[in-house]
Amino acid sequence: MKCMKKIVAVLLTVAIVVGCSACGGSATNTNELEGNTYVAGFPIVKEQETLEIMTLKQLNHGDFDEMGFTKYYEEMTNIDIEWSVSELDKYESNMTLMFQSKNLPDVISLPVNSFGSDRLLQYTKSGQVIQLNELIDKYAPNIKKLLETSPEFKKAATAADGNIYSLPTVQTDSTNHERFPQKLYIRKTWLDNLGLDVPKTAEEFYDVLKAFKTGDPNGNGQQDEIPFATQGIDPSFFGSFGISFNYNNKSLCVDDNGKVMFGYGTDATKEALSFYNRLYSLGLAENYDSSNKWTTKLKNGLVGVFYHLAAYTVVGTDLADEYVMMEPFAGSSTAKPVMSVSGSYYPNTFVITNQCENPIAAIRWVDYLYSTEGYYLVTYGQPGDMIEKDDEGRWHYTDYDRSKDRFTFTPGLCLPYYVDDETLSIFDEADPATMTDNEVADLKLTEDTKNTYFGKYEPKNLFWMLPLDEQAADVIDQYEDNIFEYAGQMMGEFAFGYRNIDTEWDAYVAELNKKGLQLVLAEYQRLYDAVNE
Repeated sequence: MKCMKKIVAVLLTVAIVVGCSACGGSATNTNELEGNTYVAGFPIVKEQETLEIMTLKQLNHGDFDEMGFTKYYEEMTNIDIEWSVSELDKYESNMTLMFQSKNLPDVISLPVNSFGSDRLLQYTKSGQVIQLNELIDKYAPNIKKLLETSPEFKKAATAADGNIYSLPTVQTDSTNHERFPQKLYIRKTWLDNLGLDVPKTAEEFYDVLKAFKTGDPNGNGQQDEIPFATQGIDPSFFGSFGISFNYNNKSLCVDDNGKVMFGYGTDATKEALSFYNRLYSLGLAENYDSSNKWTTKLKNGLVGVFYHLAAYTVVGTDLADEYVMMEPFAGSSTAKPVMSVSGSYYPNTFVITNQCENPIAAIRWVDYLYSTEGYYLVTYGQPGDMIEKDDEGRWHYTDYDRSKDRFTFTPGLCLPYYVDDETLSIFDEADPATMTDNEVADLKLTEDTKNTYFGKYEPKNLFWMLPLDEQAADVIDQYEDNIFEYAGQMMGEFAFGYRNIDTEWDAYVAELNKKGLQLVLAEYQRLYDAVNE
């Protein structure tokens, strides 16, 4: 490997077990050596080497060099980590300059597809990002096993040409409440005050909002209630009409038969927009283009229904107790309600460049992060920082200062990982009596999400960040941005009544097709079919 060049890196983690002789570069490794690198076990290298990793610094990250993860894993592997960290606002320009100058780090590790399928295609073609197939087969038992046993992992790791150039993060556990980024919350105390039930259909939803507006549910004798407070049209609102978006893509979705659709061009979308416009025009829904104004209304206790990741983070833990998480109402008699979700697998998180002098050591370095022990290391830092293992092999929280964020101990989101319910089965949650109010609220949030949405309202098929080939990239680059920009503008004009959806919808769809929508959909359909055949 080589010396540091100061650019940018990210990390992920996954789950499957590898043997580890301990943690310490000074430990004896009796496995076979290839040059300076052991083919298995720890340390990874006999004589210390340096691995330069480019990553993206998030707002809540501490000093990467001082993290327990870094110090622990350096000792364990005998590999010195040279972090090349980019701030978010400089990331794109740094990446472009880095590849143009060919001044590359050994490894680039970035969160949730920050590298991008188009960039991966470009730099694998130029040879600046290397193929990993043979390295995985020989030196990465955890990754190899995931490719054999996890369809999600294999899809996310495999490029359009069938080879592997990047490694993903995969998160399929049912405790990940962020799988549903925008939950639907309704004010249960207002329902109780008016003798109403949680609505299950569009008409019941309309009736509840009307009662919230006119029935004085807060009991102050004023008509100051805001039945439904929105910030634009949330993707999950369309879920009530049968359209489920992936929050990590560009408004594309897949129906139950595997047909790729542009979500903002379907009849179900038209129906959803018509219903929202009905609510908006009657004053039952108020839209806020300022997040501060929206948040103020919520914190002042004036709102009956809203979408958000976690209610307590915007209204506080006390007021959050007045709300319940609501299942998506059925938009029509034929609609099958779903929720819009975030992807459970994120491709293109970790790549090795052609400047890496020891790719065997690099693939072995990341392979451990895809083990169960590696997952806990990358998620919580070195044992003793946030968690520790008991004599029975179960992990528990330590007595660390809970006011500190875990990203002071580990790069976390920057590293790849695989986690499922089995991975988490050896972790014991802390006693709620020892938790802060926010931690108790977060524990409740996880449980409510699991009971309300998981296994009930995920889409049958989900469009995700498909690997591009040159043919698809050419078409998508030519048409896609104009299509999405136009559609995004028109969604607001229909929802808020600037355009008549009954008389102008067909012209809107015709304009989408004129801008190349069917050509773009045909390419995505071809790629989707190839991945799922």
